[in-house]
Amino acid sequence: MASGLVLTAPEDLPELTEFLLGVFHASPGAPFVQPELMRWKYFTPHPDWAGPRSYLMRDETGRIFAHGCVAPVTFRPPTVPDSAGPVTGMRVIDWAGGRQAPAAGVRIMRHLAALTDTVLATGGSFFRRSGSGIAEMSPSSPAWCVPGGSSGRTHTLAGGRLRCGWPVALCSA
Repeated sequence: MASGLVLTAPEDLPELTEFLLGVFHASPGAPFVQPELMRWKYFTPHPDWAGPRSYLMRDETGRIFAHGCVAPVTFRPPTVPDSAGPVTGMRVIDWAGGRQAPAAGVRIMRHLAALTDTVLATGGSFFRRSGSGIAEMSPSSPAWCVPGGSSGRTHTLAGGRLRCGWPVALCSA
């Protein structure tokens, strides 16, 4: 199974739409897959992100088996001195993994988490599929920060650990 993370191109949108509709069991009229909205979410320039924000993973036949779109955020936690600079983060939207690839959603999340300092999840179930070895977050949780990527900085806030071993911190809203 191929596993490289690739940027979504505008010409991928019809195939991606079908993939997302299948994974989320949604109808073609679902708002989140309307072409104008998808182009805005995935390709419109954002001040906190260079380039497109939608990523795919494809199998050896070229079929999409996972997708995630970065919704970037930059912030400065009160526990980090100004001299350390801002902390980059993201919330992943339209996050989906196909059944044809075991743990596809986890795999793409791990790839995306390496792109920023933190991954944020607000409300809802952050990790939807049970059996993935990852704890499900409570819908009443105001926000979770999962340290990600490449900066090497750590941000210590109150928190625990997910079963997959990623540290998690509850951030005050």
